Amino acid sequence: SLDYIESCKKMISKEYSNPQDTVKMNAAFSGFYRFLVESPLAFDGTHGTVHQHYRIDGKLIAVGVVDILPNGLSSVYAIYDPSQHVTAFGKYMSLREIQYAMPRFYYLGFYIESCPKMRYKAEYHPSELLCPTWLKWVDAAKAKEILKKESPQRHCCTLYKEENGGSDANGENGSEKRQVSTTDIVNQLRLDVGASTLVTLKMLQGSGQAVVQPILESFVEEMGPELSRQFILKLV
Repeated sequence: SLDYIESCKKMISKEYSNPQDTVKMNAAFSGFYRFLVESPLAFDGTHGTVHQHYRIDGKLIAVGVVDILPNGLSSVYAIYDPSQHVTAFGKYMSLREIQYAMPRFYYLGFYIESCPKMRYKAEYHPSELLCPTWLKWVDAAKAKEILKKESPQRHCCTLYKEENGGSDANGENGSEKRQVSTTDIVNQLRLDVGASTLVTLKMLQGSGQAVVQPILESFVEEMGPELSRQFILKLV
């Protein structure tokens, strides 16, 4: 309804108190409307995007936007009226969403360790972060330690590690196993060198392989095995 849209617009506008921020406020609301009101996941009565309303004495004070999925609930966005002075209202909204999601999964979206506004996502227990390389879930506390140790600046690295001292059930060393897997993927990558057909690493001259291989290995480690295979990499 128009009343609902206007209420959302007012809640968003309170983040931009200066007159110079009018453009930013309008852009923020426009993005909110396109992304969350005109959602591609239309609610069909069971699944889809839902706007949860939080009211005090009938007045709308907050909106939580969630995607109801077959295997759980995805928390998409939240806005609330800061004039209400409700302590930790965002966490209260998360707890209500968790209650609704149980016993299914609750997904809080992307986690960026260096972003203070996102760190709250790792405060709920038990929780896990998805390894961007191997697409396996890792305990959030362990994942945060790995991020701080191995990628203190970019906060993006492989999170999944083999258990039991780095060996799998067959006694193979985890790092060696991952290296072999990475090498296999690197050899499968399609490369555009400006020729009439695409080539692979092994089709390059020895000197070219020595230069390109570490770059491709880094690419696979960052993008993950599944996503890497979908790219055609242009060498310049």
